[in-house]
Amino acid sequence: MNGCGARLAPGQHWERCGETDMGQTAPVLCEACGGKLVRAEKGGKGSACNRTACESGPADWYNQYTQRWYCEACAKRINAAATHSICDRR
Repeated sequence: MNGCGARLAPGQHWERCGETDMGQTAPVLCEACGGKLVRAEKGGKGSACNRTACESGPADWYNQYTQRWYCEACAKRINAAATHSICDRR
């Protein structure tokens, strides 16, 4: 198993599930992949997009109404459905 590539919570040395030390170590895994590392909070800045159906990242578009972070594609989709821009890149 190579991991899912999800961003990991800060302070764990590794940044993404499935990373390896240039092949010298087995890939590190998040809890969802059977490992022990904790994923970054969904919808947090720089983590996975807050939209339930999306796991893309980095989430660097802020929604002023939900006060959560979204990936560029989802943020643009949200803005297109609104009468004015609610997500902006920060």
